[in-house]
Amino acid sequence: MTRKQVLFLGLDARYTYSPSMKFFAYANIIGCPSSVVSLFLVLICCYKKHLHSNKYFFTCSSMIWYFVFGLLVAGCAAATSIGYVGKYGQKHSGWNPICNFVPKFCHKATLSLTLSYIAIMFYLCLTIISANQSRHITK
Repeated sequence: MTRKQVLFLGLDARYTYSPSMKFFAYANIIGCPSSVVSLFLVLICCYKKHLHSNKYFFTCSSMIWYFVFGLLVAGCAAATSIGYVGKYGQKHSGWNPICNFVPKFCHKATLSLTLSYIAIMFYLCLTIISANQSRHITK
């Protein structure tokens, strides 16, 4: 929680106040364990070295990557839109920027969005690799 006094008014900034930021947090909470599960599925397939006989595990790990990739992209897009309004405001709607008053919250949000976009780039690479590898699996 970040609390700031502005003209005798207490200004709170929490991620729970915005449904978009909550969705962003939940998307990352879901993405982390599913990444670990997917990693174990891939390690099992690679350890056995029978990728052609383990099509089911390979398909499951690919589906987990696709799902997590889409979830992370949606969460980051939602949080980025709210972060933009928080940083620059929206004059036509009467929303003023709040980052001048609660910079600690804005720095944390910026850092978490940056790390999530890095994770999206990794998932994009995994998705491309997975799609390329799925072409080589034969019956």
